[in-house]
Amino acid sequence: MSKAISAIIVTHNSSAVIRDCMASLLAQLQPFAKIIVVDSGSDETSYLDQYRQEKNVEVFHAENIGFSRGNNRGLEKIHENTELVVFINPDVIVPEDFTKRVISIFEKEHNKIA
Repeated sequence: MSKAISAIIVTHNSSAVIRDCMASLLAQLQPFAKIIVVDSGSDETSYLDQYRQEKNVEVFHAENIGFSRGNNRGLEKIHENTELVVFINPDVIVPEDFTKRVISIFEKEHNKIA
């Protein structure tokens, strides 16, 4: 059975880079259960509006709380059935098999420990 994997992205004035990042996350062969975008005090946030239409994406706005607190805020929003969480910078582009690879590595390493 496949693990539920979610992603958290913290943005701050990231309009120039987030489009490619989100495209790569939304194009996964095994979709993310949830993609949480936390905007940390961007001057202008309308560039995030387009992602609200995606069924597995949630966008949250906060004052400029910084990267670490932004990730913590995103983690608070993750659904309880999520088994794995990846933290992704908004300028990262992942291959279409990223989620499958992460899950595979986790299962292999987890079995060594269990």
